[in-house]
Amino acid sequence: MLEKNYLIKILIVITIFLIGFSIRLDSTNLNSISPEEQGYYRDEYNNPYMYEIDSYYHYRLAYNYIKTGSMGDTIINGQEWDLKSYYPPGRVVDYPPLIILLTVLIFNIINFFTSVPLIIVCFWLPIIIAPISGIIAYFIVRKFTNEWGGLIAGVLTVSSPYYFLRTLPGWFDTDMFILLFPFITIYFLFEAVLTDNTNKKIIFSSLSSLSMIIFAFAWTGWFYLLYLISFSFLIYLAIMKINNKKVEHVLVISIFFTCIPLILIFKSLFNSDIFMIIPFTFNIMENNSIWPNIYLSVSELDKIPLLNKIIYIGITLFFFGVGGIVLTIIRFIRRNLFNQYLKNMNSFILLFLLTWVLASLYLIYIGNRFILIIIPPLVIFAGILTGLLIDCMRNIKNHNAIANILPVIFIILIILTPVLNPYGNINLKPSVNDDLFTASTWIKYNTPPDTIIISEWSYGYFFQVFSDRSVTVDGGSQNTPREYWISKAFSTRNETLSIGIFRMLTSSGDKSWIILDEYTGNTSKSVDILNNILGLNEDDALNILMYEYNFTKKDSERILNVTHNSISKPFVIVTTDRMVGTGHWNFYFGEWDFNNRKPGNFTYSVGDFKNNESIITSSNNVKYNLSSDQISWDNKEPYCLIEVKNGIVEKRYINNLSDFCVILLYDTKESVVIDKKFADSVFTKLVLEKKNTPHFKIIYENKKVVVWKVTSC
Repeated sequence: MLEKNYLIKILIVITIFLIGFSIRLDSTNLNSISPEEQGYYRDEYNNPYMYEIDSYYHYRLAYNYIKTGSMGDTIINGQEWDLKSYYPPGRVVDYPPLIILLTVLIFNIINFFTSVPLIIVCFWLPIIIAPISGIIAYFIVRKFTNEWGGLIAGVLTVSSPYYFLRTLPGWFDTDMFILLFPFITIYFLFEAVLTDNTNKKIIFSSLSSLSMIIFAFAWTGWFYLLYLISFSFLIYLAIMKINNKKVEHVLVISIFFTCIPLILIFKSLFNSDIFMIIPFTFNIMENNSIWPNIYLSVSELDKIPLLNKIIYIGITLFFFGVGGIVLTIIRFIRRNLFNQYLKNMNSFILLFLLTWVLASLYLIYIGNRFILIIIPPLVIFAGILTGLLIDCMRNIKNHNAIANILPVIFIILIILTPVLNPYGNINLKPSVNDDLFTASTWIKYNTPPDTIIISEWSYGYFFQVFSDRSVTVDGGSQNTPREYWISKAFSTRNETLSIGIFRMLTSSGDKSWIILDEYTGNTSKSVDILNNILGLNEDDALNILMYEYNFTKKDSERILNVTHNSISKPFVIVTTDRMVGTGHWNFYFGEWDFNNRKPGNFTYSVGDFKNNESIITSSNNVKYNLSSDQISWDNKEPYCLIEVKNGIVEKRYINNLSDFCVILLYDTKESVVIDKKFADSVFTKLVLEKKNTPHFKIIYENKKVVVWKVTSC
């Protein structure tokens, strides 16, 4: 009997792992992309390009570590420094190192026996780590119910659509740890709470504390679990005192909290702020700075409809989890109900899990990025519910056949839906493609090594790897004043101002507005001054500073030294077709009103269009009757119509009283409605029209990417 129980456990563990592995493996087939287009999204090893751009950042840090023993490009004042990010001056590599250390360890083990490129190891690592979370979930849930409830919990974990999406092969990010270490931590914590053996309490509490420490190495948001445990224990303590009941688990919590001083010790040893315990808030969407909040443009921080959140969590997981919460609460209200089916659940564990759910609901409200946090408690409650229902089915009296068959059917039905459709209607497509790869390698071999790349922040990490060049912004530095300046350079119609901004960013970085703030004490005024002088030559800018803003000559020259630096590095500007869809943000941030801390009023709308022989209709309500030559948007005539086809741009004016223009991009079948004042903006010229201007010249172009250089300053 004992051997049979062990065999069942082994089979369940293997089943959970294989399900988690196989459904993720299928994603490499790129089933959502037509067969003739799949090659466009595959790299030189025939794997899909990474799904998440941050993956390339982790890859580069791992590559650096293998090459030099340091994640950074160099060591400055005892700190690892990333010179390719946020140029100049770069930034400290202040990042949880576990993903890098684990990758390097696995890479070295594999390459001891054979030769496998690092990028391949990075690509496949998530598919190995993710199923382990489901296995730990199984071991947790079986403490409270039976093996089959644990099995369901494990399968629902590995097949939860959002966790599935963020742990695919090619999603080489810290998301693979966000379920794993919380599950491990609470597994040991629950073991410590449930055992009566003092020695075991000490051992399991210590292991739980150790797991928390490792979690701090794995993800910057690790502290949320520490706060949940702390807050739950305080509530539990208060309830016990109010009801004059004995407070238990004091030894467990005391040992567990030894992780705090240990984390602080590690912080000092590693000279890093990643272990800093910070207030329990993830609401980075709130902005107290005068600069625009770039996080507003990050899609994973969007607030999405409730139904979409449920789909991302997993419909089965959500409703079974909610059912498990209700059932467990009822069980505590009526102690004799389901008593024979629900074991080991005590008031502290229930309180902790409910606190977890409630805190997670708040975080999910902030943005869909935090959906992962609610999955563990829902998995546990869903496993408890299904385990209890299976026990009830197995105990049906006088119907042995039904009692044996019904649980099997029930288990299959629960598993079937999430396993067959783990995507949850999510359309998967790699974040980059052959055009981006080809453009980045062209830059690598056709520009000086000290060339700086200016692009939208989302591709910064990619260019650092494949162009081997520094960038002004990337995914780790997007929410900085620089994003305003890059957006301003695109939203303005003044090309010399645009060039002046690019020159300033690539020569002195942030120094200009920092120095000006020393004089003005007013960021709004500092920005206004810069916008007035960056488009001028040095002599004219000097006169403006001295005679309009009353700076001394010495102070003016100090300012000009960082705004008009003659020893600037060469730079290129990279635009992509993706910027058409996200172009709204260039005007939202670039036309920011610093006095009122809000964007200006403007029009920007993008749609796809279809055309027959005589009529073009678009998804954003543009209608163009080719026969009558009449065009409208929302039944209103535009100020102008710009047609772009095969590199040829045709522009004509229609209604001088209108305040918008329509731009038809025939090559990509997109219609853009843009504010009249932006019809001649640098964005329109470089991104939409893709044509040479008096000051910007195309030096490389493929279907979706254009590389520009400045022809004059």
